[in-house]
Amino acid sequence: GALWKQLRWTSICFLIGSLALVGIFPLSGFWSKELILGDAFSKPGDPLAQVLWVVGFLTALLTGFYTGRMWWMSFAGDPSRERSVAHPHEARLIMLGPVAVLAVLASIGGFLQPTAGFNVGPRWIEDFLAPAVGVLRWQPRGLEWLATAATLLLSGFTFLLAYVFYVRAWRGYRFQPWTARAPWLQRMLERKYYWDEAYDASFVHPMDALAERDSQVDNRVIDGAVGGVGLLTRGSAGELSVTQTGYFRSYALVFVVGAVLAAAILLVRLAF
Repeated sequence: GALWKQLRWTSICFLIGSLALVGIFPLSGFWSKELILGDAFSKPGDPLAQVLWVVGFLTALLTGFYTGRMWWMSFAGDPSRERSVAHPHEARLIMLGPVAVLAVLASIGGFLQPTAGFNVGPRWIEDFLAPAVGVLRWQPRGLEWLATAATLLLSGFTFLLAYVFYVRAWRGYRFQPWTARAPWLQRMLERKYYWDEAYDASFVHPMDALAERDSQVDNRVIDGAVGGVGLLTRGSAGELSVTQTGYFRSYALVFVVGAVLAAAILLVRLAF
């Protein structure tokens, strides 16, 4: 809070970016946002396009409120007791310069295509991109400017409404944060609608269990087979090594016994 006095240039650049995000005229965000909403509003014979316009319209109002909350709580009001820096100061030119360039572009960049919602003015960006992405297949409605005006006015209103909620007490009453009234909703938003938990339960945990089972099969069957062959080879080698005494008489005895057995087998086969 209260950074407006200590970070004046940062506050101004941040305000320009915030208003552009909200879609305030004549900043670049107004032209880009209203161009998309206006095209959805004007598309004929497609109820889904109208639904998308309603969703975009409501989202624009939410954007105005949370962006206003962000700016007012940072740069207006009283200094926060939780400040980690006692005396904030402006950034050096190497940081502030690019931010200022972005603020200037956000202020004048929209005039490259100032046709959103009013269908008046040049279409330089649209004409430049036409060979690659094509052109819009329908014409804007005559009432599109009403939707544009409603989005602009209500988005700006929600930006100012955030000041009333979070900085200026309304008639001496400071609004209680909605999180205190609906902690379950705060938890749901913080946990991203429990999407990660659902994903883990549906995919991660089953795959982990399958991998664990496969690792047991790998350890017991595949590794066991390979290890068993090695153990059998070592055991057989150990048993056969007993026959390697190094004495010639033992080898001669084995030779004689083998010859006698071979002769006996040959005689038996000749006899029968």
